[in-house]
Amino acid sequence: MGGILKLAVVIPFYQRQPGLLGTAVASIAAQRLRDDVTITVIIVDDGSPVSAASEALPDLPGAGGVRIIARSNGGVASARNAGLDAVAADTDYVAFLDSDDRWLPDHLQNGVDLLRQGASFYFDNGYDTQGRDRFTRTPFIRDHMGYAPEQPPCGRVFEGRRLFAALVTECVPHTSQVIYDFQALGHHRFDESLRIAGEDHLFWLTLTRSAALVGYHTGLMGARGFGISINRDAFGWDKPESLERLVDEIGLYTKIRRNFASTADQRAAIDAKLAQDHDHFVFLALRNCTRNPGAVARAVGRASRIDAALWRRAPASLLRLRTHRASFRTV
Repeated sequence: MGGILKLAVVIPFYQRQPGLLGTAVASIAAQRLRDDVTITVIIVDDGSPVSAASEALPDLPGAGGVRIIARSNGGVASARNAGLDAVAADTDYVAFLDSDDRWLPDHLQNGVDLLRQGASFYFDNGYDTQGRDRFTRTPFIRDHMGYAPEQPPCGRVFEGRRLFAALVTECVPHTSQVIYDFQALGHHRFDESLRIAGEDHLFWLTLTRSAALVGYHTGLMGARGFGISINRDAFGWDKPESLERLVDEIGLYTKIRRNFASTADQRAAIDAKLAQDHDHFVFLALRNCTRNPGAVARAVGRASRIDAALWRRAPASLLRLRTHRASFRTV
């Protein structure tokens, strides 16, 4: 690859706290990149209570500029797709950054280096919302790739089929730590039916299924923020969003089982996840049927369209309530 390398950063934006977007964009401006890399930032204002246009954004010297797309709220998958649709056709690589997250200065260059070695999908390590090393809590990286936090940070390219197989049962990368080859994989889009959970997991599976090589870096190259998180905010016994999150998870695992799981072990693992989500859904639907009847009716309608046999399994779910009681604390 010769000449100028073009990289686009897609940021879906929906926040109530001013200043978060400026911090995210400042972390892009602080990237240590070689002179042959130019960046275009595409911010999709998804009907945000704090508008992207009102935010004070730093300059991006030598970059392709910042573009803001304002639209009514459609959900994070739809917002990312709107950003991808706006990416110039000659763009080499696309990175994602959530609007309350930030990157450390070497994130993009590390990714570019490994993508230039033949990888078509890249991800790296980062701090979670508790300030912890995310890779120590990622079984595939920790147990199968031999990651240990005391080792010096390093990058590596490996076979894409290994990451793809892991993704069938585990969402390995965080969205803000992903960069991919737009020329090879740019025709793919997020599943907009998953509005609260699973849209990123399904997208990574779609991308890596056709990726011969993938790259990753063990260095801590990003930090998650504390702004609005549709997924993180959809936990709680009495939140209507919890039911919708579970419907999305049931939809996610149903699609993974149908389209991606190829071995008996993978199907068994997915079936176990589906069974637990079914149990949680039945529990929360019963708990909220008088508190939030409208939300329950909508969620039941969606869930029944995804899995017509859901309620035939409801009696078994009720019998398992005692064994799942501890896990309900985080439903």
